[in-house]
Amino acid sequence: MEYKILSWNINGLNSPTKRRNIFHWITKQKSDIICLQETHICEVDYKLLINKKIGQCFYSLTKKKKRGIVIYVKPFLESKLVFNDNKGSLLAVEIQDGKDKSLIIGVYAPNGPKNNFFQDLQNKLSNTVYQNVILMGDFNGVINPKIDITTKTDEHRKLPKIFFDTLEHHQLRDTWREKYGDSKDFTFYSARHKSFSRIDMIFLTENMLSRIKKTDILMQTVSDHNPITLSLIGNKRCFRWRVNEELFTELEISNNIEKAINDYFKN
Repeated sequence: MEYKILSWNINGLNSPTKRRNIFHWITKQKSDIICLQETHICEVDYKLLINKKIGQCFYSLTKKKKRGIVIYVKPFLESKLVFNDNKGSLLAVEIQDGKDKSLIIGVYAPNGPKNNFFQDLQNKLSNTVYQNVILMGDFNGVINPKIDITTKTDEHRKLPKIFFDTLEHHQLRDTWREKYGDSKDFTFYSARHKSFSRIDMIFLTENMLSRIKKTDILMQTVSDHNPITLSLIGNKRCFRWRVNEELFTELEISNNIEKAINDYFKN
């Protein structure tokens, strides 16, 4: 089975027209796990995010129309909330398909100082026990300023050390770099800095890398961020065949088997 994952900073969902257009577009993508950042939907309006066509809805919202994360999971995957920072910045959901469990984490990192944010992420991750982790969202910073951003003066956009420590500690790998090496492509354009950057990313634990089928940065549409996608091959289930030993207790069946074996070796 193949899982399709979509992550997108949609820069606001309060406009009914924009919300309708985005939900329609997402439905057409036929993704199984969707993480949207910067919904700008406040807590009291959480029902605006519910859309059964997209999937079961989990959210982290604030009392004001800012930040906000929502994760949708298709019904064929069992899912439950693991943690929510109630600040519209961090949200984690467990999904299960058979015996295969994964932790899905949605991130909307702050524009300003990020040390406390990523320390909080590391603490929350360390309090969970999952072999499979998918970390995605808008990290508001880059991994490598030489290839992830077009303006050299934006060196300060590099993510802090605690972020890299978290990746290393939990063996999380950048899916885009795993597939495309040092190729350049970007997910966000800053009119203020007149620069392109790749600040929207999806990370997987190292043990899941062999399951990557495809990852893409899609065209920018109604948001100032590009949607990003990842297709994963599901774990193959192995079944061990065993003969029914009770068959050998039936005399007629046992004699037929013996005769067939003798006939085989005579020929």
